Amino acid sequence: MRKLAGFAFILLVAATFTAATLPYTTSVVAKKSFLNQVGPIPTTTLYIPKKGGDFRVSIYLTSPNIGPENGRNNPAIFVTPSWTDSSGKWPSQYFGVNGIYGLFYGSQDQSLPAAAGGSAVIHVKENTPIQVEDDGSSDLVDTYSVFVTVEKL
Repeated sequence: MRKLAGFAFILLVAATFTAATLPYTTSVVAKKSFLNQVGPIPTTTLYIPKKGGDFRVSIYLTSPNIGPENGRNNPAIFVTPSWTDSSGKWPSQYFGVNGIYGLFYGSQDQSLPAAAGGSAVIHVKENTPIQVEDDGSSDLVDTYSVFVTVEKL
């Protein structure tokens, strides 16, 4: 019996140290879909954290047909998040490598399906919104959809 109790104690201690080293888990705190949009999406609040912290914002855009119809030159759809941290509000143009997630029409001479997406980790101050907004879309004709997920890290 004593050996069994000792073995159980060792297992309990080992489990405690193992649990402390497991990776952190994330939780989805907001999801929003903008289906079959034409023109810019409205600025939309996705989540307002009661406590500041780190979040991952993932954005996926898709369009069945983006292209040069009606003499348009380089139509584009831009969607980006905005948030506030201890340095102040981060406007969309500072997000990511190019400042935005977007669908672009390149040099093709016909309309094509398109998809783009990405995510970034941000730090958000308590009681300030995480938002998604249009960032200067020039395509006011083609239909597209946007899917946004916010995770608490």
